[in-house]
Amino acid sequence: MIEDEKLRQRAEREAQKQDEIQSMTLQLRSHNPGLRAQAATRLGELRSDAAPLLPALQDRDSRVRAAAAAALGTTTPGSQEALVIERLLTAIDDRDDHVCSAAVRSLGILRAVSAREELLQLLDDPNVHVARAALIALGRLGVPEDGEAVAAALHARSPLLRTAAARAAASLNYRPAIPDIIACLREELGREHTADSLALQARPYIESLASLQAQESVPVLIDIALHHVGIRSIAIRALTDLRADDAVPALAPLLTDPAQTLQSTLVQMLLRLNANPLLPELRLLLQHKDKIIRQTGLTVLTHWQDQESIPQIRQIAQHDPNPHLRPMAVNSLVTLLGEDALPDLLTLAEDSNPRVRETVGQLLGQFAPESAEAAAALERLATDDTTAVAVQEAIAQQKLLAAAAPLSIDESLVPRAIRFKIPVLRPLLETWRTALGQKAAGAAPAAAITEALDRLIDALGGNRADSKESEN
Repeated sequence: MIEDEKLRQRAEREAQKQDEIQSMTLQLRSHNPGLRAQAATRLGELRSDAAPLLPALQDRDSRVRAAAAAALGTTTPGSQEALVIERLLTAIDDRDDHVCSAAVRSLGILRAVSAREELLQLLDDPNVHVARAALIALGRLGVPEDGEAVAAALHARSPLLRTAAARAAASLNYRPAIPDIIACLREELGREHTADSLALQARPYIESLASLQAQESVPVLIDIALHHVGIRSIAIRALTDLRADDAVPALAPLLTDPAQTLQSTLVQMLLRLNANPLLPELRLLLQHKDKIIRQTGLTVLTHWQDQESIPQIRQIAQHDPNPHLRPMAVNSLVTLLGEDALPDLLTLAEDSNPRVRETVGQLLGQFAPESAEAAAALERLATDDTTAVAVQEAIAQQKLLAAAAPLSIDESLVPRAIRFKIPVLRPLLETWRTALGQKAAGAAPAAAITEALDRLIDALGGNRADSKESEN
């Protein structure tokens, strides 16, 4: 029934889309050029057939021609692709630069390699916007041999051309451009900027360096992360993409910065890179007055299984002034201690915070505790109006897992903190294996995953999906 309803809604949306395409096609004949331009733009947004837009490239109003040229980049050319590219190539000679720029952008979006020579010539166009569009288009075409030509624009006077050249060089993976991109970035850092304008000018360079895996840019990125408000998070994301483990210790001063976006970005970095050199500083964050900073410490220390932080995390779970942080700390204790966290759960089972009690109940349900005290606590939480639904779901899930055949695996091979989740492993792996289905037959990555899953399921004492089928 649900699938039928989805199909009905999809068909209804498609019918509405076709009605609007028909309406906009008629609007292209309006006497009002503003309405004609709006219709062309909307046809592009609807990804209509290209045919209605081709005549609009000859419209007497330049706004309509520009809108049509831009829309052709997002329409569905189909069998008319060659004609669309031919008409767009004609449009790059339009007397209006806006039309020319729009046509160039669309040629890039359509990956019109046949337009490459014309686009290369436009790099020297006196109009900055046309030359910029050509740079972007060449980057999208992806012809490696064009790297040198686009990188030359890193020396242009216009910042629009320099940033576009950096993006294009990165798209073409043209690594010889790295020193010039770093030089452009340093030049921008030395200019007078507002935070917003600095982000606008510096972001293309930073992201291009990350895309090019420019390890030589790490020092300047560390400097940006430490000193240039407005682009610090951008630099941290780039350092993360560069997997710059050596940069982690240098960023210690940022751990106590209260900016929420910065903290979120820093957490993502410390979860992906080696945070071990910062563990002492991270433990100090657990006592910080700012909730966001305490959360940063909690998240990263839990991820890196830092046993030394357990007493402080226990303190947060029991007494932190923030009611939302305490349930997180309860989960952290279980992640770090596994079943050894049971005494903590029993202590918190009577807590006044309903979210703490709910978390305790869910975790006790996963443990399927054998002690009378734990069973009594779980029973109370399963009938508590504020926690009953979540706790009963956890209990039901645990019963399903308990009914499954035991896993034939030496528990010493499994980290202590997740041993109580062992029963979950095989059903999840078997579901994954089944979901791959026929994909494995025609795709090498799927086949490799299927083979790995088969081996792991066998090791856990399970049955392969294909084995079950053969038995039937």
